[in-house]
Order: sequence, then C-alpha cells, then structure tokens
Amino acid sequence: MRYLIYIITTLILVLLVNNSYAQTYNMPANGYLEIHSDSGTIYDDGGPTGNYSTRVNSVVTIYPSTPGGLVCLQGSYDIEDWMYSFVRVYDGDTNSTWEIWNGYWSNSNFNVLSVSGPLTIRFFADTENPRTGFQFNFSVNVLNATNQTNSITNNNTATITWNGTTTDHWIVHLRFADQNWFQTTNSNSVVFDSLPYSCIWYEYLVYEPKDTNNLNCLRYNSFPISPTFSVSNVQYERKCDTLIVRWDESDTSVNWKVNFYNYATIEPQPAGWYGNHWVTGYTDTNYIQLIISRSSGDYFNNIEGYDYTDGIVIEGKKGNETNNYCWLYDQRIDPVCCCPRPNNLYISDLQSDYATITWDADTNASGFIVEYKDYKYPDDSIKYITVNTNSVTLLNLAPTTRYNVRVHSLCDSLIYKCSSKIDLITSIRGIDNCFSFTNLRDTNFAPYTGNYINPNQYFGLIDYGYWDQRSRHTVHYDTSEVDPRTDSLLHTVPPGEEASVRLGNWLPGGEGESFTYAYDVDTNVFDLMYLRYAVVMENPGHTMTNQPRFTLEILNENDSLIDPVCGYADFYASDSLGWHSVPGTVTIWKDWTLVGFDITPYHGQRILVRLTTRDCDEGGHFGYAYYHLKCGSKNLISSKCGLVDSNTFIAPIGFNYRWYSSADTSITLSTERRLDAVVDSTLNYHCLVSSTENSTCTFLYTAYGGYRYPLSLLDYTYTWQPCSFTVNFNNLSTISANGITPAGTGERCESTKWIFEDGDTITTLNAAKTFSDTSEIKVRLVSGIANDQCISILDTVLKLERPYPNLSIMGDSILCKNDTAVLYVNHSGISYWSNQDTTSKISFVPLIDTIYSLELIDSLGCYNIDSINIIVNPRDTTYITAEICDNETYTLNGFNTNIAGRHELNLLSQFNCDSTVYLNLIVNPTYNDTIYAEICNGSVYDSNGFNDSIAGFYTLQLQTLKGCDSIVNLNLIVHPTYNDTIFAYVCEGEVYSSYGFNERVTGFYTQNLQTIMGCDSIVNLNLFVGEKYNDTIFAEICKGEIYNQFGFNEIGQGLYTHSFLSQYGCDSIVNLSLLVYEPYCDTIYDTICNGDIYEYGFNADSSGTYIQNLNTQFGCDSILVLHLQVNPTFTDTIKGNIYKGNVYNKFGFNEKETGIYEQKLQTYLGCDSIIYLDLQVDNVLFPNVVTPNGDGVNDIFDIHNLIKQNAFPENELIIYNRQGRVVYKVKNIKTKSDLWDPKATSSSDGTYFYRFFGKRHDKVLEFNGSIEVMR
Repeated sequence: MRYLIYIITTLILVLLVNNSYAQTYNMPANGYLEIHSDSGTIYDDGGPTGNYSTRVNSVVTIYPSTPGGLVCLQGSYDIEDWMYSFVRVYDGDTNSTWEIWNGYWSNSNFNVLSVSGPLTIRFFADTENPRTGFQFNFSVNVLNATNQTNSITNNNTATITWNGTTTDHWIVHLRFADQNWFQTTNSNSVVFDSLPYSCIWYEYLVYEPKDTNNLNCLRYNSFPISPTFSVSNVQYERKCDTLIVRWDESDTSVNWKVNFYNYATIEPQPAGWYGNHWVTGYTDTNYIQLIISRSSGDYFNNIEGYDYTDGIVIEGKKGNETNNYCWLYDQRIDPVCCCPRPNNLYISDLQSDYATITWDADTNASGFIVEYKDYKYPDDSIKYITVNTNSVTLLNLAPTTRYNVRVHSLCDSLIYKCSSKIDLITSIRGIDNCFSFTNLRDTNFAPYTGNYINPNQYFGLIDYGYWDQRSRHTVHYDTSEVDPRTDSLLHTVPPGEEASVRLGNWLPGGEGESFTYAYDVDTNVFDLMYLRYAVVMENPGHTMTNQPRFTLEILNENDSLIDPVCGYADFYASDSLGWHSVPGTVTIWKDWTLVGFDITPYHGQRILVRLTTRDCDEGGHFGYAYYHLKCGSKNLISSKCGLVDSNTFIAPIGFNYRWYSSADTSITLSTERRLDAVVDSTLNYHCLVSSTENSTCTFLYTAYGGYRYPLSLLDYTYTWQPCSFTVNFNNLSTISANGITPAGTGERCESTKWIFEDGDTITTLNAAKTFSDTSEIKVRLVSGIANDQCISILDTVLKLERPYPNLSIMGDSILCKNDTAVLYVNHSGISYWSNQDTTSKISFVPLIDTIYSLELIDSLGCYNIDSINIIVNPRDTTYITAEICDNETYTLNGFNTNIAGRHELNLLSQFNCDSTVYLNLIVNPTYNDTIYAEICNGSVYDSNGFNDSIAGFYTLQLQTLKGCDSIVNLNLIVHPTYNDTIFAYVCEGEVYSSYGFNERVTGFYTQNLQTIMGCDSIVNLNLFVGEKYNDTIFAEICKGEIYNQFGFNEIGQGLYTHSFLSQYGCDSIVNLSLLVYEPYCDTIYDTICNGDIYEYGFNADSSGTYIQNLNTQFGCDSILVLHLQVNPTFTDTIKGNIYKGNVYNKFGFNEKETGIYEQKLQTYLGCDSIIYLDLQVDNVLFPNVVTPNGDGVNDIFDIHNLIKQNAFPENELIIYNRQGRVVYKVKNIKTKSDLWDPKATSSSDGTYFYRFFGKRHDKVLEFNGSIEVMR
C-alpha cells in the first residue's frame, strides 16, 4: 500500500465560522477542506447517514478561532482494514509529519488533543465495500497551565511545576492505575511525598475547574520512580535441566526474583501468537540455580510449534521501598537441548514418490528419528524412520502431496522444541516433469516479494499452504478445487494436470511478487516448453499504471527477453482485455491459457521463466495468477501401437493447427488437433501449431508414420550405506519398429512401471529405491505406449555386494540328547534370540529338534536376522551276560576284558551319539603249576616229562571240567658260561690293572674264569691307549664384542691358550687366534623443503639429527648420522576489499567475487609458497521502508553492509521530506546510532527521499531514492 497521500488541490474550501455555534462538515471525496472554528462535527464524504465512497483521498485542517487554543478531537469510526481505508491525524497543518493518532479496521471511539494548535485529518479509501465511516466532534481548549514539568527527590517525592495564571485555582491530578491523588493550589507548584510505589510511571495533569468538561481530551504528563538498586554484568549458564544465573548487584540488601520462561510460536494459532511458561526462583544473593525439568520447565517440549527461544527475567525489591518487584533485566537466550539438534534441514532431492531430506552433520549425534505424515491425516498416521546419518530418503510417497517432516535427535524423546521441521510437496508424475516447478525450494527457483513499484525487493518464499490467503508463493494440488473469487468457474489446477502454483493472493495492500525458474536446455531430452497460466484480478478503474498487473517473461541467462512477441505477456486489469467478469464485483479473470515455446535454439544454454503479479498501486485491489510448467518433444506420438492399419496423432490442446506430410508439404491434411493416417514407415507427418492469441508464434511437430512397439531397457547404479542399498534405476526404454531392436528415433515410452518383490510400485521415468541388506534384487520394468495398449516387460535380477558379510549363526547345529549346544554369531551388536536371551553367545540343552532364530542390531545400527535348525539325535543302552576261562579275554561286541564283573562300553551311534553296552562277565578258573629248575649252558633238562636245554617257560596242556585248560609249567634257568669283553681306555704312558689285567699297550687280552654257579666263563680286554692333543682355533669378532666360546672370554686381538681334557680324559691344549674388526661412523649434511620427506632409510620430515645403525661386511655395527635442515614454505594471506563491479588485480590476482583465492610460488631455496587472497566484495543496499514502531525490527534506515563491511569510510546521508526540507543529515556513518531513526527526528509516516554519497579507495557512489515510513 502506498501511504503517501497526494493532496489534490483542485478544490480548496476555506470556511470562517463564528465560535458561537457548532457546524457540521463533510470531508470531500478528493481535495482539501480548511476549517476555522472552535467547535463542530466532521463526517466522511458520505455524511451522517451514508457510507463513504469507494475511492477517497482527502485532507481537512482545523484551525482554532481562539488564540492559543488546542483542538480536541473525539468521536467514533467504522472503517475497513488498513489495506482498504484509514484515517490519520497530524498535529499542525498539512505540512506536518507528526502523526498523533491513526485508525483503521475498527468500529470504536477515540479522543486526541493537538499540541501546537491546528490539527490535520487525512482520509484514504480504495475499496469495493465502504462502511459507515466516521463522525468526529471537535472543540477547542485553552490551557493556562503551560510548561508542566516534574522533578524527583529522595526517590519517593515528586515536585510538579508549571507556568500561567488562573482566575480561580489549580487542580493537580496524580494517578497510577486505579489510584488517584488530588491537590488544589493557587501557586504554580505542588509536592507529592511518600509515593507508595517505585519501578512504575505516574501520570499527572494541571488544569482549572473550567476544563473539567473536556478532561477526556487533556493530555497527561508522566514521570517514573526508579528503584535505588540495579543489576549489571548478567551471566548465565544454560544446561538441559538447569539454569545458573549470576549478576553484579548495586545493593546487597535486595531480594531477587529470577524467572525462566519459554517462548514459541505455537501452531495452529495465527502467526504472531506466542505462549510462555515460567519457572521462578527467589534469592537474597546475586546467584541462583533453577531446575528446568522436562516435565515442568520446558512447557513447549511436546507442543507443535516453531521459533523456540528461552528467556531470563530478573526482578528485585527492598522491603522498605515497595511491596512490588521491580523489573530490571529481560534477555532472550537460545534454547539448549540435551541432545544434538538437527539444524538447517533442506530438501536435497524431490520426486513424485520419494524425497531426500538432509541436515548438518553432527559427530556427537548417535542417530536421528524422522517423523513424517501427510498433512491431511491425524497424528496417529505419523511414520517413523531411524537413521545414523545426516540424511533420510522417504519412500512410497504420494505424488503432489504435502508432507510434514520433523527430525529429532535419537535421544531427545521426540521433544518438539529440540527438533527441526520442514514441509514438502512431492513432484507431479510424468516424464515431462522437467522443471519440478512445484518444488518451490529448488535451487533453480527464485521467489521474490515487494510492492507494486518493485515486486523483487526481497528474496524469499512466503508459503503457509494454498488454503492460507497470506501465501504469496504456494502449490495447489486439489484437482477438484475452484476459485471462489471467479464465481467458482476457474479450476485452480488446469484440466488433466496434477498441480499448479499460485503467485500472489487475494489480500490487497499494494503487494507485488514474482517467480523466476531457471532451466538448462538439453534438447536431447526436451525441445519444447509449455506454460499454462490463469489470472485473477480486480479492475478498480485506477489509471492504467496503477491497476493490478500480470507479467510473463521468457528470458535468456543475461536476463533479456528471448522473444518480445511470443515469450512475453503484460496484462493490466481492464475491461478491454475481454476476460471473464464476475457479476456484482470488479473481478475479472482469464481462463487457463497455453503458451508453447520452441527451446531448440537454446540447447546448452540456461533460460529463465519469470512471472510477476501486482495488486493495484493504491493498495485496495488484488491481482494473482496460477500457472503450470512442463516440457515436451516436437515428436508427436501415435495413440495406436502394434500391428495396426493406421496411426492417430493428437497435438496438444490450445493452439491452431495445420497438418501436412513429408510427401507433399503444400497439401494441408487437416486443421484439427487430430490426424488419422495409414501406417507408412516411409512417411513423416508434420503439424504446424500457432498461438490462439498471436498467430505469428509457431513451432512444428513431427510424427513417425510407421509401426510402433515399446521396448523395455534399463541400467542401474547402487550405493551401500549402513543397513541398506540405494539403487538408482535408469530407464532406457524406447520405441521399436519390431519389438526387438530400438527404432533409433530417440522416442521414449509413454508410461513406466517399476515393480519390486516387496509389492512396491514406482511409476516415475527413473526410479530410486532403498533395499535392506540383500545380495539379490528382482525388478520388473513395464514400459507402455498408447495408453498401455502395448507394453514391454523386462525382468532383471541384480546382484549387489555389501562391504561386510551377512549375519550367520554358528555353533552346534547337530548334537545328541542331553548335550549342551553353544551358538554364536559373526557380528557384534544387540542380540534378541528366540529363547529371549540377549547375549552374543548362548548355551542350552535341547531335548527335541528346534529352530533357533536371532534378530541383531549390529554396530552400524542395521537390522539382521538369521536362524539355525538344531537336530537332537537319540542315545541307546544294551545288556550282555557271558562266561570265559580265566586265561581268556572277552572280545565280542566291542569289549576286550578278562575280568569278571559288570563292564560298560560307550560307543558312537550312526548319528555320532553315545550308545552304552553293559557286559556281565563270569570268569572260570584254570590251573597252572610251575617247576623251577637250573642247568648250565650246554646241558639238558629231561625230568618230569620235559626235555629241554634252553632256558625258558615250558607248558604241558590239560583241561578242567569247565573246559578250561590246566597247565604244568617248567621254569628252566640256564646259567650262562661267559665270554665277556671289557672295553677300556688309558692315556698314553698309563697302565690298565683292573680285573686281573696289567696292560699298557693297545690290544685284545683274554682270561679263563668260573662263575659262582660253577659255570666256565671267559673275560676279554679290548684296550685302547688314547693320545694327547694341541689344537688351534681361528676366530673373528667386532670391536667391543667378547669371544666367549670353548671356555675363552677375550675382547682383544691376539693368541690365547687353554688346557682341556680330551674325550678320553687325556690332557689337551686349545689355542685361540682372535682377530678384532673396527666399526664405522659416517655423517651426511642435507636439506629438504617443508612438507617433503627425506628417505634413504631415514623417513625424516623435520630439521634435526637422525641416526641409522648398519652392519659392515664383517657384521660389525656401523652408525650413519644425518644432519637435516628443513627449509620453510610460506603461506601468506592478503586481505582485499573492492566494491561490487570492480576487479582486484594486485599481486597477480584478477578477481571480482567474494571468496578466497590461491597463487602458488617458489622461494629462492626452491620450496613451494602459497599466497591466499581473502577478497571481500562490498555492496551496500538501501531499504525502501522503515517501521519505527519500537519492536527492534526495521526501526531505522539501516543501509545494508555500510557498517558491517565499512563499505564507504567517507560518506554522507541526507534525508528530505516531500517538501524538500532536510529532516536528517549525517557524515561518516560508523555505528547504527548514526543512521536515521524517524522516531528520533519525530518524522511521521509517509514518503521521504534520501541522497547518499560514498567514497572509498576504488569507488565513488552517489545514490538517490525514496523511503516509506510506516508504523
């Protein structure tokens, strides 16, 4: 809305009125009225009984007839919202900018008093539904008590003084809330002492008894009573469950109260509705700790909302001053959550059936829970996904559907306050969805808002949903919806399509907005672009350049119109457009209109599609539009397929048509959308289409006249992430002339259906699907043409490999009854066995065949499942009774025993299980007697039936009654006659004298003797006489080593001798000839560059001394010393600063964009050095509106980047009002306090002009502009 009211001075009515009576006035619909009177009544232009006009722009000024009088204005008003009408009252004449009251969108009363004397009323209306307007009564007061002032002493005593004289007496009224104090006096001052309250504002007024009739119009003055204490240096520490606050206090006797509160915008309350919840603590120190529990402290933990903040309020009181706490400190703080919060949610991929949401990675997060639902459904339809990455893909979504998505930290118990939210609308279906134009958050989409003059002031999306009239960029996807402002005749979605985008809304207010889509043209995919649009506007009858407006532009990447005729449309609301109209309103609307554009000439380039809507410039009438974008091919497709006699070709609706064939281009075959033609593979058919609104806008379709079959083809890629495979399927399906090989026309199939084993079906051209960990995936691709009259089916099995093996249960799968089974797995994680066990390894005793299963969440958070079949085999028991003789062994049935009694034998069955056989064995006795006899060697024993000469045990076999053998044994001992040989050693020179021998020479000697048993024996001596030795050993060692073999222990070179005994005990001498070799120590001096590595066995990268221990050819340790010097490389950063449009070309750089740039150089030592340029490109931006309403937002004329970037150190800013008077002037702005604050200069709402001059080292800027001040 434009707030500057231009005064039309075509009619100036000056009335001089006698003060003795009141008069009635009607403000003109346009123009100026001047009143000189002390009383009267003012109506809008409709008078006392009528409504005001639909178009009003008028001004009235009231001048008191009585000198020194002030105008008191009281009354009631009933006018519309400020977008349609408003009243503003200014102190002073028409040049005044001091607004002392305004009214709009209300039916209420008011009163106001001028300050300087005259009072000016401005009334504006631009509406189709005017109301009853206003009735303002005015009178004039002459106040004799002037310059009313106050002073405060002792913090509870106020002195009020004033100037002037009275003919009666003065009345002084002091008040606070509903409490009042009065004093009467004839002097010009009064004192109010012992005021009961501090930390509040008191109001006071000095008047005379004659003024009591108009007390409502008198203006009270005010003063505060401040506390005697204060707080400073407030510090806080916020944790997830506690708040610690510390501060400095000026008075230690103060009792403090500290409040913690939550602050949030709550859904579904209207925007701007806030709620809070308090936790309060009390202390008499300057420190407090508040417990902020999740159940009580954070009220908004589980309330749906956004813009969460927390806050701290500190209040204090002293008992001898007040019973109320004084509010001394209030500070907002960021909410702190106990768990990592997912920040900066954005849509990284959006299709018709899936969406990928990504957020900032956080290494402290153990995982995230994603909740999502179709916004139309209740909360019990929410679905949940748990991930341990910073993104999630939501699958099986419905096309063109709005979803609410909220991401929680895995540990935050689904607390809304600690989550992040994003809404999305899935894309439309179809292979012609080239723009994804319904994804309003796409990086190729630029939404702007502003006003009529500049609809591109502010970048950003305003979307509260298509049902919300505040939305200025939003998606409509209810195909049955109609626009009620068109008498419900316009569908918000074009017929046959799934969605549209609305630009603008039906709220007036002088708003303007635009969309710009960027599209990179690839004619290998699409070579046509279709834009359907519909427009709704009001026609208020303003001047043409102030009317609601719709603009369509198709631009190149340089923002220039590609085709000013066919790629451009600009409509101002006007009856001459010939659009539809709505009876009884000023609404006109244009039904869905199709614009086709051949983008073939722009292959490889970027084109822009920009749509702009504007309300009327006066602000009371709206304008908005719907549109739909998609792409297409200049190859028309027959509606028939397979083995047919003819083809049917149908061009898009909304054009003029001319059909002809490649056989004769001069013959027109049809001017209808449809052409039926006999199948002929030698012919192509062409359709020249032209716009119904401009016949010069044309492009050409081509259609193949032969047979057509679909042929399904695909390719795929896949990635593995913990717990799943994501497979991207690429549809290569095309048209075939025979159903076997591609036709080569590049024509794609018309429909696609991806069918998966789990029953999931995807109908987009290409598909992306996430599978659980599985190595084999089956997919069916069904491609169709001619509304699926012909289809092609391709079944494919994909073999996928993940980076670690599948879950496998290992252990005892086959065992015997009563055995213990032990099972374990090849993965670690959280285990859930079917027997309720949760350990990684289990043991149990199965009694029957059993299937054990395991569900396991592994270390990556992935779900795994496996099972194992436990087979239990039986055990057997057998009993046997048998008899044997005591000289026999029972060896049947696996036994091997000769002991009477019960025996147990454990065997293995065919199942490898224990089987037990019990044997009861009876052993019958045998008899065995033995005869002991002795003879000498060479004699014969021939007694008792024996005839033996050899020592031994001889038996005669007999048999008992039990059939057991009885035995007579002969134990015959044959004593030997000996012939023994003694082997003996003596050393050279010694005598052997043992066993009757006395020998000293090596040889064999014999003696004949007799044994104690009387048997002859021979003793032989084999004597060996040993020699004595003297040997020498030659050895080598390294210096510092010890030779310690063969009894030596030497370190020096030389000849050494040791005496030893030989193996025969004879003295021997061993000599050692020892050689000692020297080790070596060499030194290397070398250099490298920083970052390099000195190898050759050292592997060194820093300056210093390094040592290697090596071996010589003789095996001696040697030392190699390296003295290494590392020469530095240098990395320097240059801070650069230029203004936008300039080029930084110092030090070898040539840059013009903000960023960090790099140059690589080399030092004189040959080492790389890097110079970085940290370039800041300054660019100041000027706001066009200031709202000095004290809310801390946009209160001053804040020149963007001037202070932050120090863009122009030398600068000057001058602000002018509409009359050219300088309102504010400042040089060399350094801080925000230097900027223009309309409140500080008492500047009223309206239009102001500014001149800015800036000078810097590379730029001189002079800029003029206008600025709207709105409150």
